[in-house]
Amino acid sequence: MHHVALDRGPVEFFRVPGAEAGLTLDGWVMKPPGFEESREYPVLFYVYGEPWGQTVEDSWDGETYLWHLYLTQQGYLVASVDPRGTPAPRGSDWRKVIYQRIGTLTAGLIRTRTFSARTDASSRRRSSSGTS
Repeated sequence: MHHVALDRGPVEFFRVPGAEAGLTLDGWVMKPPGFEESREYPVLFYVYGEPWGQTVEDSWDGETYLWHLYLTQQGYLVASVDPRGTPAPRGSDWRKVIYQRIGTLTAGLIRTRTFSARTDASSRRRSSSGTS
């Protein structure tokens, strides 16, 4: 059996300012091999519906990781940002802020305007994928 190593691009964790003053959200981005800052890339924004799970973790994500890795091989940026209320270790105020507001807080985040400015991603080449 012959094994071929995949050329992987960098994976970066970052914090992005939220819609409210002082709010920051955790995120990650997987970049294609040979990533060039000056180029524009299509973006797949991976979303997991609040409040149950986090997507921003430094851990193996099984089939989802393999799918995202494949997309980077095809020249995509793949990114995710945890919305408020996820079980991240950020305190009870972080977790409870979504009480009776599920869906409304995340909808504002998923506009990707802040993220697209960070990556220079073309507004015509954005997509989102996720589960809930």
